[in-house]
Amino acid sequence: MIYLDNNATTPLAPEVKTCIFDHINFYANPSSLHALGRKNRQLLDNARQQVAFLLECKPQEIIFTSGGTESNNLAILGSLPNSPGTKNHIITTQVEHPSVLETMKKCESRGWKVTYLPVNKDGELCLSSFTESISPKTFLVSIMYANNETGVIFPVEKIAKIAKEYNALIHVDATQIVGRSAFSASNFDLLTLSGHKFHSLKGVGALYVKTGVRIVPIIHGGKQERNIRSGTENFHNIIAMGQASHLAKTLFLAKISNVKEMRDNLQNFILHNIPNSTINGINSSRLINTMNVSFNGVLGEILVRELSKHKIYISHGSACSSGGRDPSHVLKAMNLDWGLILNAVRFSFSIYNTMQEVELIKKILPQVICKLREIPT
Repeated sequence: MIYLDNNATTPLAPEVKTCIFDHINFYANPSSLHALGRKNRQLLDNARQQVAFLLECKPQEIIFTSGGTESNNLAILGSLPNSPGTKNHIITTQVEHPSVLETMKKCESRGWKVTYLPVNKDGELCLSSFTESISPKTFLVSIMYANNETGVIFPVEKIAKIAKEYNALIHVDATQIVGRSAFSASNFDLLTLSGHKFHSLKGVGALYVKTGVRIVPIIHGGKQERNIRSGTENFHNIIAMGQASHLAKTLFLAKISNVKEMRDNLQNFILHNIPNSTINGINSSRLINTMNVSFNGVLGEILVRELSKHKIYISHGSACSSGGRDPSHVLKAMNLDWGLILNAVRFSFSIYNTMQEVELIKKILPQVICKLREIPT
């Protein structure tokens, strides 16, 4: 089995599995006052410190959530006033994750004016388009650190500096960057993480909330997570993400050059050995694990299925939207030819892939492409 769909979700790190198994019988509620509860509270607090270590921030600035979608919703809806005032403007991009784009529709229904910044054919966000859009009326800027489909990295640190000049909050969806590039959350007001994107469990995430930033809950109940996110803490998932956060800051980044070598090796092979192939976003600064490629005459959805027969697992667009069979909103925003959009697939690597796997793909992929190009579509 060769798994190259790591932007959708990642396999559990062995150290994370060990952490889960070692604590599987720690069942007490961390809010309980008895000894078992206090012990679990200490472990939960340790996980918070590990996430803070990853983000280079204070532990009290970390709010645990159920994942990236909830963190994005909390960051946007939790930071906005109930109704817009003189600062009634939000800026985002056309290529955000659905959890941001759908939340922006909710904001518009409440009277907020939302600007959706375009990207160019390389998937890049032009900084000048942002500077032309921001104004004293801008309350919030919500922009992803790196795109999940193309891997293109956005200039969020420069954007954050400009946002501060206008006294606007800056929220960054950093789900794809963790463990793939070093960064600090302190440059932003709000920042989203999702555990399963960096070798932890699904169902857990975090929101960094900078000290002094006002945020109100969108889920109401108890007083967990500083009264911001009610509900009994997802203990085992949280301590797993804590362990993964420590690994992301140390082990993952130390091995990331190997990931780039694998991605570039396969990319160069495709460009030189499979005719009529296009790497989407190749001229941009990208995540070093990600390659979005279109093979002329081969529908991406069909290629994904055909490679699955060989136990090679890649994706056709975003995992959160591909199930709906809609063409990629990211590639459409890049104004690519329709054929490139329909034929696009994504290879996304992790540190657990090997060069031996790449060599096997290089043998199988051309055969599959050749076969599919001979079949009428």
